[in-house]
Amino acid sequence: MRAITRVGGLLALVSLPFLLSACLPIPLPSIPEPENEREVVTGPAGWTEFPHCPGGPNDDWIWIDGFPAEALENAGIEPRCGDTWIEADGDSFENVTVPDLTEAQLTALDDELATAGWEKLWDDFAPAEPGAVPAPVGARDYYLDGVTDGAFTRLAIELYSNATDPVTYIGYIDFLSPETRALR
Repeated sequence: MRAITRVGGLLALVSLPFLLSACLPIPLPSIPEPENEREVVTGPAGWTEFPHCPGGPNDDWIWIDGFPAEALENAGIEPRCGDTWIEADGDSFENVTVPDLTEAQLTALDDELATAGWEKLWDDFAPAEPGAVPAPVGARDYYLDGVTDGAFTRLAIELYSNATDPVTYIGYIDFLSPETRALR
């Protein structure tokens, strides 16, 4: 009988916090502050701040001159989140993520970037079948003025199918430039 009483008492002791949690506030862990200490920057409306992307680093998105925001806007592309990726090798970059890209938007972006002086030098994008299993479907790399070495500026897009019908894609849009390489 004593063993049953001890087990019952242990269960009551363990479950007491859960029962009281409905009555008492429970402190939640705090979200860490961003690691960067950069000054607030100005840029085009809607492009100076984004919420952090799930799984992204703890560095805020910041506006970097040269990011082709106008081309994305003209193509109807609206990022939902963004981050700054500080890389130890110096190839730091800005990222925005779009969870619902369409092929029509990707085509429009091609045209917009070409008009702005970007050259598409890599494209292995293969359209997904409607309802297909979510999977990588390719990437596209654009270089400003076609320059691929030295102080080049690149826009890279990784694409993943969403397994939707009609087909949409998750796009991870990365911007790498001399200015992003200077970020620490």
